[in-house]
Order: sequence, then structure tokens, then C-alpha cells
Amino acid sequence: MKKFLSLIFILLLFYPAQVEGIERLKVIEGEFTNPLHAEVPPEYRAEWVDFIFLSNESCNVSASYRVYRYGEVVKEGSAKIEWIGGTLYITVPLKLYDRFIVYLSPNFSCGVMPAGYRINAVLDPYRLRDLSVKVGNVIELRWKGTASKNSSSKLRFNASGTLLGIEVKLYNYKGKEVSGILEWENGTKNFTVPVKEGWAWVPGGDINGEVALTLNIPPGTGVSATAYYAREREQINGDLLIKDERGYTYLDYPLGAMLWDGGDIEAWFEVKGEGEVLVFDFGNEKASRISIKRNEVCAELYTLYYGKKKHCSLLPMKKIHNLKVSLIRVPDGRRLLQIKVDEATFNEMVNSPVGFLYFGNNISLISLDASLYRNPDYYVVLPNERKADIALGISTLALVLAIALWIREKRKQAL
Repeated sequence: MKKFLSLIFILLLFYPAQVEGIERLKVIEGEFTNPLHAEVPPEYRAEWVDFIFLSNESCNVSASYRVYRYGEVVKEGSAKIEWIGGTLYITVPLKLYDRFIVYLSPNFSCGVMPAGYRINAVLDPYRLRDLSVKVGNVIELRWKGTASKNSSSKLRFNASGTLLGIEVKLYNYKGKEVSGILEWENGTKNFTVPVKEGWAWVPGGDINGEVALTLNIPPGTGVSATAYYAREREQINGDLLIKDERGYTYLDYPLGAMLWDGGDIEAWFEVKGEGEVLVFDFGNEKASRISIKRNEVCAELYTLYYGKKKHCSLLPMKKIHNLKVSLIRVPDGRRLLQIKVDEATFNEMVNSPVGFLYFGNNISLISLDASLYRNPDYYVVLPNERKADIALGISTLALVLAIALWIREKRKQAL
């Protein structure tokens, strides 16, 4: 087993890490010292430390250890000895956090040379205090607006990245389709796209930099257009998003199913139909959700302390939408949940942490940014615990009253 684990950690050391994955295992290495002074990051726990020696021969070895933490002995015993080829591993089991000091007392019957130490640390989500996620591309918007005086209107846009498309809002336009030309440095393309409630989407493609949009529209038609550009970036913790065969995007632990005390989530997404956008809860196992139905976006909240709350607002018939969810600590210590979908904003005092679960299968995520934190110094008393405290208080009061009545009766009998 030890040989297998050692092989795994060697592979981890030399295999290039994927930048999008959360680092659940951390290998901490350094030069050999005795005593060994080492420190494990606060969100990790150390399972064991290996003292590594090199030798041209195998021989009998014994070793004892003593582990100090904050000046006190917290663990001592005999170390595990294992030879793998010409490498000697003296293993001290730890399961410790933070700073510690290890004193090793080895006895060798052959010549060995110290090579260093290696600490195998494992992520402990319960000690994780903050988490960042960046998945997908950076989305940049460029807006233009005009009112056409002729039979066409030309709008120019420019930003770094690839053009996803141009969202067009037409005013005083009664047609069911609109046509035009999209021009860029290396080409042009003609298009005819549908118009729904005044909204039209002109798809982009393999187009970068400056583009010019010409629409064939009647004089007097108002135009408001937004170009969406996508720019590549480094992915962070992208393995925490898992899409299943039904199209749902689940948020893996610790991003999902963990209660966070504050932070922000921002998502750009395309709507494919009615249904859930984001599902979450407040630690009460009752799913709250942001959803789309017909031409409305609704936030249905089952709060921990304030019951059910529901807010709805009209949703523009756009192709791409923006969602922002923020849990904010207000000066009096309570928590405010703010949900914003495009221009629709919902605010609700929730006074509890939030746990995110999944994105619905009626949307296509374009990008996701999350910055979340947990506060270890602040605790919310859950309702069932409050009930237990109240019940204990009532029981104590009943006992006090019973004793008082008993003393009163004894005094009466004495008289």
C-alpha cells in the first residue's frame, strides 16, 4: 500500500497539474532537519510525514519520534520503516494542522544519507475559509445605439476576444425578421434572423476585433445593440462543475453543498427554455430557486428564519443573460441576499448562510465566477437547537418551581 501511495505522489509531483482543478492533495517537501519544523496550510491536514534517506544497501533500522505542537507533546511512538529500492522511508503518522515540530531518533546499522522530508496533506473542506472559481471565458460588452434616418443603420464594435454575437433591440419595428451584413477585417457575411418582441440575435463565430453591423431597417427605427466578446482566461477550480447526461450542472463539494457566510456568484448564460436557473438552500434542506417561466424570472426563497418569499420580474427576450447572486453582511450583523438577473433586482434579508446546489438544464452556462468565504468566528443557532435550549430552560424552571413548592409544604408541616 505504501509503495502504491508513494508512486501516486511521485506522479503528482512530475505530472503537470491541471490549473482548473482544486488541489485536494498537497505535497510539501523540504530539506532534512532534525528537529523538523514544518507548517501545513490552514485548510489542509497532514496525514503523515516521510523522512527520506538514501543508501547503497538495506539494513535494520529503528526510529522513535515525538511531535510537538505549540510547545506541547501531542504524539509520540515508533516510526514505520520501509525500504523501497535504495530509498529508506521513515514514516511518522500525524493527522495534525498548522505548525508542528517533529523530533526523530533513528538508529541505523548501515550508512545512509539524508535526502529530505515530504508531507502528504489532504484538503479539509471544514477548515476551508474561502474559495474562488473561474470557469469559461471573460465576457466583454460593447453597446451602441442610434435611430436610422435612411434605409440602413451601421454600428461599429471593437473589443479583444472572439465575437459571440450581437444582441439587437429594435424600436418601432413591426417585422418578424431583420436582415443585414456583418463585416470584419477578413470577411463579411449576410444574415437574416428572427425578431421576437423587438429582440434579435446576430450570431458571431470565428470573428475577432472590430466588426461593423449594418441592418436593413426602415427610416425612424430605433436600434440599441450590444456586442458580446469572449476572451480566454486561466481556469480556476473548474472541476467543481459537473454536467450530467440530463444537462444539469452540479456544483461539486466544497463549492456546492457547503454553507457559505458571504460572497458573490456571477454567471453568463443562454436560455434554452423555461425552468430552473440556479438552485440553492439556506441549510434547512428546502430548495430555493431562481427560475424562468414564460417572460418572467422569479426568485422563490425558503428562508431559515423568515419563511417563504417570492419575487418575480419581466425578463427581456434576449439571447444571453447575466446572473449575480451576493450574500452581504450588513452593519447590524444580519445577512442580505441580493439577486440580480439583467436589470431585475431582488433583495431579501435572510440572516443565514447559503449553499449552492446546481444550475438547471434549460440554460447553457457561458462563464461562471465565484468568490465565497466562511467566517469561523460567527455561528448561527439553528432553529432545532434553539428549541432544545428553550425546552431545557422550561425544564429547569419547572424544577425550580417544584423545589420551591416542596420547601413551602415542608414549612407548613413544621408549623
